[in-house]
Formats: sequence, structure tokens, C-alpha cells
Amino acid sequence: HAYSNAQLRLAKTMDKISVLADAGISFQDKKIFDVGCGDGSTLRHLQEIYQGVGYGIDISAQAVARAQQASDSDWLYFQVGDARALPFTSKTFDIVFSWGVVEHFSQDLLALSESLRVLRPGGVLVLIQPNISSCAVIQEWYLRARGKWSFGQHKKYTAARWKRELVRCGFSSVRSFTRPPYCDMPIVRFFDQALRSIFPRWGHYLYLIAQR
Repeated sequence: HAYSNAQLRLAKTMDKISVLADAGISFQDKKIFDVGCGDGSTLRHLQEIYQGVGYGIDISAQAVARAQQASDSDWLYFQVGDARALPFTSKTFDIVFSWGVVEHFSQDLLALSESLRVLRPGGVLVLIQPNISSCAVIQEWYLRARGKWSFGQHKKYTAARWKRELVRCGFSSVRSFTRPPYCDMPIVRFFDQALRSIFPRWGHYLYLIAQR
């Protein structure tokens, strides 16, 4: 099935939310915060299905403008902001998302600590990070060598390393699992799925669920 870029982004979003719901995350009527919200599609999808209230920040004013323009809900709010200095009071949200964001910061611990601060007691942080145990690492090396890599610098840690970082920031009950990439990375997807049968921790997407 051939997807447009917008359709593929939505398909990815829907699948990630489904994966998290299967992992026991309850979104119904929650106050949810998306760090690095981009065009706001994740929060729009969640609000349509689960109601609740959604807040999103992004460091890009253009992305926030697109999110605001696309939203027709009175329960979604978007603004420019930095993950390392969140513009919210402590203990505000039930769920915080950070999908493919904190690995770009040298101050990733500060970003994680800020997420902890704005979570209510018992609240959940959901990280989706690039996994070091994936053939995507080889693909990145190849694209960089050819000057075709367009995603900048970003860290790739093991699940154990991320768990240590989260516990160090004050989170508890950290659990993790991996998933292969989507159809836009067909070669990596094929090899990641094959290797996953041998190495259970193998996979491009590393999901981490940490409780406050």
C-alpha cells in the first residue's frame, strides 16, 4: 500500500498509540502533554478517540502554527516551548509523551527531569527512542558516508542505559520493549524482524514507560 507522507505519519501515530494501549496505558479522559508535538497529529488523534485535554509544545514556531491551524478542538492547546524548560507548573499532567526528542539534546537529563516535574504522582512518561540494537544504525552510517543523512546528531542508547537515566531523574517502575520500523524503512524492517527472533531486544523503536 502506497502512503502519502501525511498518511504515513498518521498510520505511524495510530499504530504507536495502539501499541501503548496494548501495553496498558489508559488515555481515556486524561490530561496529556506532548513534548515536541510537531504538527499536533498525535494529540488530535488521542482527543478524537479518548477525549481528555491535550497540550503540546515544539521548539519550531512553524510546527506550532501548523498544529494550531489544523486543530478545531477547544481541548487542545499548542505553544512554542523547550523540553528543558517546560512552561507549566509542577504536577500538571497524567501522561507525558516524548517521541524522538530528548536524544537530540546534550542536556537530555534536564529534559527528563522537567518531564518528571510536570507529571502528577502516579503519572506516566512515555519515551520512544532510536534503539542502538537495530540495523538502522548501519543505515545511518551509510547515509552519513554519502552525505544524505538529514536528521542531525542524536544519541542511541540501550534500554538499560535509558532506564538508569530515568531512575537517576527520579522515575520508578521503568519498563521497555522494542518494535521494528515501518514500511518507509523496508530493508531495516526486514533485517530487524529477522534478528528479533534471535535477539528479543532488537528493533528500531525503543519504547520506555516510566512512572512518577
